[in-house]
Amino acid sequence: MKKERVIEISSYATLHGDEQAAEDFGIKVSTVQRYRRKHREYLEEIDGVEAPDPKLQKVLDELTSKYTQEELKLFSKNANYKPRNSKVDPMWLSGEKMRFAVITDTHIGSIYFREDWFHQALPILNKKDIDFVLHVGDLVEGMSHRPGHIYECSQLGYTDQKNEAVRLLGMIERPMYVVSGNHDLWFVKSSGAYIVEDIAKEIGATFLGNHIGQIEVNGIKILLHHGEDGSSYAHSYRVQKIIEAMDDAEKPDVLLVGHTHKSFYTVDRGVQAISAGCFQERTSWMKAKKLAAHPGFWIVEAEVKNGKIVKFTPQYMPFYM
Repeated sequence: MKKERVIEISSYATLHGDEQAAEDFGIKVSTVQRYRRKHREYLEEIDGVEAPDPKLQKVLDELTSKYTQEELKLFSKNANYKPRNSKVDPMWLSGEKMRFAVITDTHIGSIYFREDWFHQALPILNKKDIDFVLHVGDLVEGMSHRPGHIYECSQLGYTDQKNEAVRLLGMIERPMYVVSGNHDLWFVKSSGAYIVEDIAKEIGATFLGNHIGQIEVNGIKILLHHGEDGSSYAHSYRVQKIIEAMDDAEKPDVLLVGHTHKSFYTVDRGVQAISAGCFQERTSWMKAKKLAAHPGFWIVEAEVKNGKIVKFTPQYMPFYM
C-alpha cells in the first residue's frame, strides 16, 4: 500500500465522497475507507493528532459511504431533511423465471372462429418452456336468443359445440386453466348446462370460475377476468376501471382480461394488465356496432423474487387476415 496512493485516494474521497472515489479509482468502497483510516494514521505520526473514537469513526465511515457530500451538508443545515434513496435495491436484477400463454375468446362453434389461426398458435402453446396456458373465457360461441345468431353458428347446441371444443382445446398439451365467458354461460341460462366445466373435465384442464378466476404462482396472483360489459372508445378504460374498483388487498399482480377482443398491455396501480385479443374474425354484430377486433394471443415471460414481479415481458402474437 503506497503512501502516495493512500493520500491521493483519501483526499479525493474527502472532497467527493467514498462512493465516487471508489467508482473513479475502480476499487471497493471498503478499500477507500481503509485508505482513509491509513491516512489518519499518517497524520497522527506527523502532527500527533489524536485518533477519533473507533465507534464514532465507524459511524462516520457509514455516513460518508451512504450519502453524498451534498446530502451531508443538507443534513447539517436541516435536521428534517430526508435524503434520496441512493442505494438501488438489487431485487430487480433477477428472479425465478416462468413463462405462460394467454388466450381468450376462441368462440369455437362460430363461423367467425378461425381454426387455421388456432393451428398456427398450437406449436407455440405446446412448447416445453410454456409452463401453463390461461384461457380467459368464451371458449365456445354459445346459443343466444339474438335474431339471426343461429346462422352464425357452425355447430348448433351444447353437445356439438362441446365436442368441437374438446377436439381442438384437447390438442393443447400444457397445463391449462380456464374461466367461463358470457357466451359460454348462455348454455347455463338456457338449460343449466355448465359447458366450460364439462370441457375442462374432458381435456384435463382446471376450471377456475364463471367470468373470474385466480391462480397463484411463485407467490404472485394472476387474475382472469372476462365479464359482460361493453367495449369503451379508449381500449384501456375498461381495464383501468376494473383495477380501480379493487381494494389494495384484493389487487392481483397480473390481470388478464377477455371479452372485448382487444389486445394491449398496460400497468396501472402496480398491476400488470393484458387485454388478450381473440381467435375470431370481426363478426357482423361487431361491424354493426363499429367495433374492431384484435386477433392474436400472448406469451408472457416473468421473473419473480420474494413474491414480487421483478421482470415482466409480454409478447403479442397477432394473426393477420
